[in-house]
Amino acid sequence: MNKLLRGSIRAGVFAILVCAVPALTSAQVITGIALYEQHCSTCHSAPAAGSRAPDRQALGQLTPEAILDAITAGPMAVNAEGMSPVEKRALAEHLALRPLGSTTSGSVSAMPNHCAPKPFADPPAAPRRLSATNPESVPP
Repeated sequence: MNKLLRGSIRAGVFAILVCAVPALTSAQVITGIALYEQHCSTCHSAPAAGSRAPDRQALGQLTPEAILDAITAGPMAVNAEGMSPVEKRALAEHLALRPLGSTTSGSVSAMPNHCAPKPFADPPAAPRRLSATNPESVPP
């Protein structure tokens, strides 16, 4: 009976975790959308001609770290007043469409066995064989 009870508890905890993780992720997306609408959309959704404000698509090209820096200590800090650090992080990750720290994690330089780049190197030549029809060929 004791084993059955422990198994039931484990199954219940697992079920809660499986259901809770997607809910937390979707809640973060909804929070990011709401924060953008409340603090950013006035200038960034449809910037006026000649405006220095990047549009939503341009913001998506930035890293989450650059966005977080801009809303924490940079030029957008005034607009982000009243936001908690958690909200600022959610907004930065929402706008960049990736989590903080993801910039270096997918970088080639972060890979332990990456190959050195050879942008214009010639491919190795295939060995040529002697033939009666091609007297200029050389043996491999």
